[in-house]
Amino acid sequence: MPKAMHIIDRETCEDSLRQLQELAREDEIIVSAGPPPRSWVLDRRVLGVPRPFGYGRLAGRRMKHLAGGADLIHAWSLSSIAAAELLAVECDLPLVLSASFCEKGLAPHCRALGCRVRSFGVTVPTVSARAALLAQGLPEKVVNVLPPPAPPIDDRDARRRRVREELGIGDHQRLIVVPTEMRRYRGHRIASWAHAIVRKVVDDHLLLLPGGGPFERHVRFFAATTGHDDEVFFTERRYSPAEVLAASDLAAIFCERDGGVGALVAAMSAGLAILASRTPGVSEVAPHEEAALLAEPASPRSAAAALLRMLDDDALAKRLSQNARRKAEQNFQPAACREKLESIYASLRSMTTA
Repeated sequence: MPKAMHIIDRETCEDSLRQLQELAREDEIIVSAGPPPRSWVLDRRVLGVPRPFGYGRLAGRRMKHLAGGADLIHAWSLSSIAAAELLAVECDLPLVLSASFCEKGLAPHCRALGCRVRSFGVTVPTVSARAALLAQGLPEKVVNVLPPPAPPIDDRDARRRRVREELGIGDHQRLIVVPTEMRRYRGHRIASWAHAIVRKVVDDHLLLLPGGGPFERHVRFFAATTGHDDEVFFTERRYSPAEVLAASDLAAIFCERDGGVGALVAAMSAGLAILASRTPGVSEVAPHEEAALLAEPASPRSAAAALLRMLDDDALAKRLSQNARRKAEQNFQPAACREKLESIYASLRSMTTA
């Protein structure tokens, strides 16, 4: 099987790191261009390589001695692509870029890379993201869908009891987790608003904001302005992603625009009742009224209405959570996702040697 060298950096988002955690083989190395990201979802050994003056190409030159046993280079963010491209060109290896969604500037980067390396491919997690890239002129053979893997949670009941006991959460209280990374537009502001609005009607739900991210300071500030910050838990990286999902009853992913679906798929696999925004990626992975209750993006009123409906209808919450878990089992098994990635690798290598 082809052996990849994985390239990340401090800016690599958690959705991409979730994929990397599950898909990188034990015999493959993970290298960071500059300081590694401070992440609670990646529990793998990462080799940090200096990035002089912030230039990725200089970091790439310092990585060349590590690429000797690799069959291809796999970059996991646009910000790490400069280092990965240099390695691919100078070591004459195929290059894969994995993006967590169709972000701004992705298509132009891919067009440029396709001209500079012998063999290039890009992966995105959804069909809708692939369609967006194709609409921007990328060739079909270049763009691949790589579903985000969602492993089941071991010892779920024991994890749930321990975390809830440590946080002082009673059995009758419903815990709503926002599992996305604290970045701009990732839903923490809308979730805080929705929690505060619904709190005026029912009072048996609490909000959990775990992990961290570039916007953690802003998330904390905004949560404190709602008047219910004493009912919001900031656990940072005290608990693992599996532990916070096991402890929770609902997941709120009210992203204000299309983004990654890794956290969503993890919540589905954990069997949570899911509230989310009606974005292309979310609607594809967790359809409205089928695997999630979807609200209009960037609308606290719509999000609050969805949350109140879910809290008031236990049968709805149970049906959606069961459907979500079933969809995760059918579409996001780690073994199937690894098989898909291996096929992408093999295809790129055959293009190189053809």
